[in-house]
Amino acid sequence: MFKTMMHVWTGIMMAGLAGIALAGTPPVAASRFVIQGDTVLDKKTNLTWARCSIGQRWKNGAGCTGTVDLFTFDDAQQQGGSGWRIPTKDELASLVDYARVANNQRPAIDEVTFPNLDRKKLEYWSSTPSGAAYGWPVNFYSGDTYYAYTRGNTFAVRLLQE
Repeated sequence: MFKTMMHVWTGIMMAGLAGIALAGTPPVAASRFVIQGDTVLDKKTNLTWARCSIGQRWKNGAGCTGTVDLFTFDDAQQQGGSGWRIPTKDELASLVDYARVANNQRPAIDEVTFPNLDRKKLEYWSSTPSGAAYGWPVNFYSGDTYYAYTRGNTFAVRLLQE
């Protein structure tokens, strides 16, 4: 009996120590991302993304600071320049972390790679229209891509370079 109790106690202590070690480990970006300051290279798609949403600015040691700007679909298409552009729906949807979705974790995007998201502004416009009156946003709360949001809705924008 004593031997069994000692095995149980040892197992509980080891699990507790492992939990302490894991809790003290700083989070790291998924291995597919190569973080380069205010940008990140996605090795899976070979696209370089801005880590901050439009309206935010990168600050070393603090991440993305400021307020996420919201745009109508047509205004969103005017963002970018100097080699930066709005992603297509498929490019934007490639950032959805389906492992987080499956584990019911929110938001559905790597928060180390894309820090300081505004949890009230997790829908992002793509450059992909859906007919004359609609556009395709990606919802980084749920991980869903929608085809029928009217262009007058206001959503966030994240830019990429090729």
